[in-house]
Amino acid sequence: MNKPRGKQAAGAGAQEREGAVSISLELARKMEPLVAPIVKDIHDAYERLTRLENEQVDLDRRRRGLAWPERQRRYQVAEELRQAQQRLGDLVAELELIHVLIVDPVIGEAAFPTTVHGRQAYFVWRMGGSPMTWCYANEAERRQIPANWNREPARSR
Repeated sequence: MNKPRGKQAAGAGAQEREGAVSISLELARKMEPLVAPIVKDIHDAYERLTRLENEQVDLDRRRRGLAWPERQRRYQVAEELRQAQQRLGDLVAELELIHVLIVDPVIGEAAFPTTVHGRQAYFVWRMGGSPMTWCYANEAERRQIPANWNREPARSR
């Protein structure tokens, strides 16, 4: 599947800064209900962008033989593409405000920055109800979250 040109917008501004933010597993889980609808909207916006880009490619390829209604649609698609790219960028920025990154808009995957054994890592959440996983920064392998990470740390009284 071709990635829409708007994919660049999905990563814009998502620069990783070592040690900038570290979200605990407990907080990441509490944030899921906030993050889920935004990720779903990003997923939908990305699919719309893909459809519009495919339509634009087709209309551009046939532009010399288009009748007026198709020519008018070609101009309309160009405007809808601009709006879809803006919408996608706005949604990604909304996640970035709460320090969550969109990893893959196609499958609806988002990452919460954290630190594991002194290394930058991420808790990875995916649309569809699969369990949260984790990975080190710049590694594709997703790991199950160990059971002992699910316990709350002891609080001092």
